[in-house]
Amino acid sequence: MLKNYNKLWVFGDSFSTPDLFVKSAESYWGLVASYLSIPTVKNCSRPVNSLDTVCQLLIGMQDEIGRAH
Repeated sequence: MLKNYNKLWVFGDSFSTPDLFVKSAESYWGLVASYLSIPTVKNCSRPVNSLDTVCQLLIGMQDEIGRAH
């Protein structure tokens, strides 16, 4: 049985920042959300994010990310 997801979380740097280098609908995460029928994309990417920043975001947002709804 497949699981349905209602949110896709994206963490990254300038290459995954919405509409910076590629249109959101044509991005890898936009295509994944479309293909898997995930209605909400929460993109926490920023051009200046480093790996340390992404790790800190994941740790700091784990309660929000883990919520089912």
